[in-house]
Amino acid sequence: MGTNMEKILNPDYEICLCRHIKTRDVISIIKKNDITSLRALQKTMKIGDKCGGCRNELSALIDHFLDEEILMMDLIWDD
Repeated sequence: MGTNMEKILNPDYEICLCRHIKTRDVISIIKKNDITSLRALQKTMKIGDKCGGCRNELSALIDHFLDEEILMMDLIWDD
């Protein structure tokens, strides 16, 4: 099952319908706590533990920021 990253990255997108949590809130937690896994995100904030419908999108969001960090490290090392 694919994800639509453009939709997920919209700060106003309600990524968790059960708990009414928006992407902006999840991104903030990911960055502040250096979240690298869905399990770590679930432990840090109450999300993805009710119906589970948001887990794929949450994982995609985490992966997006991990990929972004790797890209930045590559750019730093290339200088």
